[in-house]
Amino acid sequence: MQTPHLKAGAILLSAALLVPGIGATPPSDFTYTISGNRVTITGYIGPGGDIDIPQTIDDVPVTTIAANAFRGANHLSSVTLPDSVTTIGSWAFGWCLNVTNFSIGSGLNSMPIDALQTSRSLQNISVHPDNTRYSSIDGVLFNKSATTLIKYPSGKQGPYTIPAGVVIIDHSALQFSHGLTSVTIPDTVLTISEQSFMSCYAMTDIHIGNSVRTIGRRAFDHCTNLTSVIIPNSVTGIVDHAFYACRALATVQFGHGLRSIGWNAFLNCTSLREAILGNSVTHIGQSAFSGCASLGNVVIPATTTRIDQHAFDFTGLTNISVAAENPSFSSLDGVLFNKDRIILLRYPQLKVGTYIIPEGVTGIGLGAFQSSSHLPKVFIPASVTGIGENAFRFCPSLKEVYFFAANREASESRLLRRKPSRHF
Repeated sequence: MQTPHLKAGAILLSAALLVPGIGATPPSDFTYTISGNRVTITGYIGPGGDIDIPQTIDDVPVTTIAANAFRGANHLSSVTLPDSVTTIGSWAFGWCLNVTNFSIGSGLNSMPIDALQTSRSLQNISVHPDNTRYSSIDGVLFNKSATTLIKYPSGKQGPYTIPAGVVIIDHSALQFSHGLTSVTIPDTVLTISEQSFMSCYAMTDIHIGNSVRTIGRRAFDHCTNLTSVIIPNSVTGIVDHAFYACRALATVQFGHGLRSIGWNAFLNCTSLREAILGNSVTHIGQSAFSGCASLGNVVIPATTTRIDQHAFDFTGLTNISVAAENPSFSSLDGVLFNKDRIILLRYPQLKVGTYIIPEGVTGIGLGAFQSSSHLPKVFIPASVTGIGENAFRFCPSLKEVYFFAANREASESRLLRRKPSRHF
């Protein structure tokens, strides 16, 4: 009497393996629409846990997961997509805080960068081997040829070595990977895209390969435990906010291929002690090192011809040095001037004591002495005919400013009428 029961069970098990949709989560757990020969899942109303999205509903293939369909479904633990699904919408599985495994079927060919955003427990992304668009290596999502790293599971713990052969680290690929402690980028990588490592709070170390050309916008924004970075000679540009608020970042070694440092690139890197720029930097962007409270020394190379306003505001600077061969800037006693020293551009903000502006200086630049907290007294020579806006703003120790009598009226008048300039 038991044998037929076992055979029937075997037959039922076989059917469950062979017939699409059998064993899948019931359609009643979803909200969905049917249009023509296509089902779009628009929401989830089930009990949670592990879900296996059905391949068909009412004999119509499930092809699309709508934007925000499962967003915030914190009672889910794993998700399996059927082979029929070709498209996932924006934030479809965003904020699914307890999903640990995500399985992609053979048919998926379109998934936006934010589809799995802030799924902080995600440990593994698997891909059906017949999928022509995506692949998975050690639970990490790549394009089919594994030349683009698309998504690193946010919940994976420990160090990670990106496989050789990867060329592009995609937009937000490792963003919010809170358990990631260190990364090794191989020499095959050419591009670190926008927000690639943004808010990897536990990451203390990164090795950047020797072929990377550009570090993208906000690439390491708020990597608050990153302590040091070596920029290889292959990097030509660090764009805006690239290392914004990396508060533990104490040392940066700039490569000799670097030409530009973007707007706010190192803004509020409060532990950064020194910036010795490579000998190819031509442009330092607005507020590039602003808020670097520990930054005591900056060395500007001969190649730098443009320094935008506020580049070194609110720092710990006591000295600014400039290469003698620089055609645009010069330094005297640690103070930054234009080449012929007729415009005073930036006074180091923690430089201590009275300062006598050299005779022959005709202009004090925009914000030149701003936030100079240890400056008690300034002597301004008769040669000065213009004082830029906010030149002495936030100088709490400044008690006395001496104008030479022949020039006082002109200087005070220009202080009121001076328009902001593009640089400093």
